[in-house]
Amino acid sequence: MRYLFYTLFSMALALLLMCCHPKEVKFNRYHNVRYGFEVEYPSFMRMNAAPENGDGFSCQGRGMEIVAYGCQNLNYETGALLTLQEVTERFALPTDTFRRAVEGVFEHGGIDETGEVYMERIQMCPDSDDGNILEVVRVSYPQRKSDELEKIAERVMASLEN
Repeated sequence: MRYLFYTLFSMALALLLMCCHPKEVKFNRYHNVRYGFEVEYPSFMRMNAAPENGDGFSCQGRGMEIVAYGCQNLNYETGALLTLQEVTERFALPTDTFRRAVEGVFEHGGIDETGEVYMERIQMCPDSDDGNILEVVRVSYPQRKSDELEKIAERVMASLEN
């Protein structure tokens, strides 16, 4: 009888542990040929059709959306390269709850009017031929899924550094 109890207890404990510990998320890497940046994205996401101009990519899954792209770093009024201050002013949103600007990188995020959490990283690409490229990654997901998706979003954001 005692053996049966321990066997059942062990099986129940194993089942409980399997349910409580989510499987580790695997990541794929997207490489943009046109602008040369790379960004990771979870393997559970499905890629959307790529834009014809090759600027970037987007993917979706489990309520999360990732958009990454390269663009010109130009002040269209003056024709000059944008400064980090101009990038900050151009991309900052009224719903931002955090903003950081350091060494050619602007990060911001918050919760928008629809209840979506968003994070965005914009970096000025010093490796481009004439320094006029911005690399951008934006991640958004429902606030109710923060426990599940926040760490994944942080990893995606950090992957643009490479």
